[in-house]
Amino acid sequence: MNSKTFSTYIVLFSLMTFLIFSFLLKFKLEIFFGLIIPLFGSLFSSNIVYYLFKNTPKKLTSFMIQSFFLKMLVYGFFLILFFNFSSFNQRVFFISFISYFITFHLMEALFIKHIFNKG
Repeated sequence: MNSKTFSTYIVLFSLMTFLIFSFLLKFKLEIFFGLIIPLFGSLFSSNIVYYLFKNTPKKLTSFMIQSFFLKMLVYGFFLILFFNFSSFNQRVFFISFISYFITFHLMEALFIKHIFNKG
């Protein structure tokens, strides 16, 4: 599996779960914003990990450490922004964010394991 295939799967998964939850619940914006931030972080990270693994594997560990800290800063910034300056239902946003955050990171870990095993 390459990074384009993984990106397609993760976007389709996101779209499918968003449509299901937005149909069942009335909190469309909260779910969407809880989805979009971890989605972009995961797509960005997994595509660069794949590129680095194929082209310059020596830089991979350094990138993964740097991207971890960068993602934590970005996620923290957006969480503070949403909790302080939004009129959204904060519980729904937080549950959506945490759920997608965990899911995308698990999917990304499985993808990285896959590319490491394939070589």
